[in-house]
Amino acid sequence: MEFCPHCGTVLREKKENDKLTLACGKCGYKQYFEKKDLYTPKPIAKQEKTSLIVVDSTVKQPTVYHKCDACGHDRAYLKEIKPSFITDEMGINLYTCEKCGKTVRQKE
Repeated sequence: MEFCPHCGTVLREKKENDKLTLACGKCGYKQYFEKKDLYTPKPIAKQEKTSLIVVDSTVKQPTVYHKCDACGHDRAYLKEIKPSFITDEMGINLYTCEKCGKTVRQKE
């Protein structure tokens, strides 16, 4: 964004005789540009696709007693979600049934 050196108004782009011009609508000041003066962004190089590697898929979440409403199973995986900032707000527990996979949210 460029400003007029005479009155401080924002200069607007205009095209005159195939030349790019920045012109002030208030005082009539004009600034001409050559093609070499303009910034042309370079294309971003393509990145190779990466694969996700699972190191250990046998790691289990802690299990607790929690009766599932859907299937009646009495064991569930527990995931605790704590607030990421200091607050008086309590965290949230997510219980996922071992048998059917249904997840229930419960505030602490």
